[in-house]
Amino acid sequence: MNKSIRKILEYIILCFVLAALLFLLLFYNGSKETQKIIIVIASAWYVLWGYYHHTKEKTVDLAIVIEYLLYGVLGGLLVVSLL
Repeated sequence: MNKSIRKILEYIILCFVLAALLFLLLFYNGSKETQKIIIVIASAWYVLWGYYHHTKEKTVDLAIVIEYLLYGVLGGLLVVSLL
């Protein structure tokens, strides 16, 4: 598969999964615990996707992994604090 097409497909999958998790977050509006679980899943998905993406690109290193972990954790904490 062409590298640019594969990269576009990867980003489409990332956006689709995050959109589905956002839908679930809105669907379970009354259940704070369920929403927290969905946020943790979304943060973990983001971190794992970033690691997978950079592994495929052969650009993964410790700084990138730490960056994705920090953005995932901080983003998740920010959204949980808004509940």
